[in-house]
Amino acid sequence: MRYRPLPLVAACISILVIACTPSHQATASSQVVARVNEADLTIHQLNYMLSSRRMAASTDSSVRIQALEALIDQQVLAHQARRDGVDRDPAVLAAIQSATNRILAQAQADRLTSRIEPPGSTDVDTFYDAHPELFKERRVYTVDELSIPIGMLANAEELRARASKARRVDDISAWLQSKGVAAARQTGVIRPEDLSLENAQRLHTAQLSDILVINPASGGTQVLQILKFEKHPVSRTQATAWIERKLLDTRQRDRLNTELVALKGASKIELMGEFAQSQVSSLAINPTARPVNAVDRGVGALK
Repeated sequence: MRYRPLPLVAACISILVIACTPSHQATASSQVVARVNEADLTIHQLNYMLSSRRMAASTDSSVRIQALEALIDQQVLAHQARRDGVDRDPAVLAAIQSATNRILAQAQADRLTSRIEPPGSTDVDTFYDAHPELFKERRVYTVDELSIPIGMLANAEELRARASKARRVDDISAWLQSKGVAAARQTGVIRPEDLSLENAQRLHTAQLSDILVINPASGGTQVLQILKFEKHPVSRTQATAWIERKLLDTRQRDRLNTELVALKGASKIELMGEFAQSQVSSLAINPTARPVNAVDRGVGALK
């Protein structure tokens, strides 16, 4: 996974750049694409506008003119916002500070992870052989599924105990209803790469009609009963690119985690108010919060 700017940051960075740009700049004339109320708009701002609209590679003059018009619109609004004192509004100041911190944090994360050594052929072989549930013995499962939202389940261990004795999902569904727990039910298809490695391995070793309780990356709880499965193996050749991205993603995340733990250890962090008695976790990255990319979509996309 390549760490990319968060959607909120990507959407507002050009406005923030404009809003925070002094009215008079010493800018090389070759970089200036427009001047609005004595403020220079540069080719770098235009290129970012094109990039945020995923048109960075476009050579179409009409596309570039449209981006420039949007940049001018933003500058005009930002200029008026400063005249009206909007830039001094506490909520606006907080939003600017938050976005600035996100941009800087993202840039530092990119800097820290840009030089990670990519996995080699031996690394790919090792991962491929270690996970038959994803590759050599890969199966696609049809399951009877109950989905329980976050916060609805008071006692997960009691649910697991019930599931270990139940013969059908109907039994679990009826028990949940008696507890006042709403659970959505459907017959669905699950691929092993849709799950964490631990859950994929559990599913792989389960038998037909077995009932499993898992915690998906999206949160909440799922109860699955295997109705059937079909074998869909993936060869080493088909899996190579996916494994390389997966391993690089893991290395980048581990590198960033290590750096963040060290930085937090060297920082003075004081929690105030309602959080005064809380503990700050040393786990810096939540893998489930990152943008979905080709790795997350799984090896099934390769077939």
